[in-house]
Amino acid sequence: PGAAAHVRLASLDDILPLDGERWDNWVVWLCFWTEALFNPDLARQQKEYSRDGRRMIEQLLRSLGCPAALARDLSQKVMTTLYGIA
Repeated sequence: PGAAAHVRLASLDDILPLDGERWDNWVVWLCFWTEALFNPDLARQQKEYSRDGRRMIEQLLRSLGCPAALARDLSQKVMTTLYGIA
């Protein structure tokens, strides 16, 4: 279970700014974050992106055996932490 969990958790690497390309994606996303407060279309896209990220994390936690309610709660905490890192 330990190795499998490590491999699954490594899939979070896709959404972390661990190299130049992913860093650039974060910078662009953050540049438009404030704009999303005033642009309904951009706000909708940002909410969808955040929701998709949270769902991906939730599914990952569920695949590791985390109960549904706890996975939902933890996925939100992980997304909040990612926003804090950003």
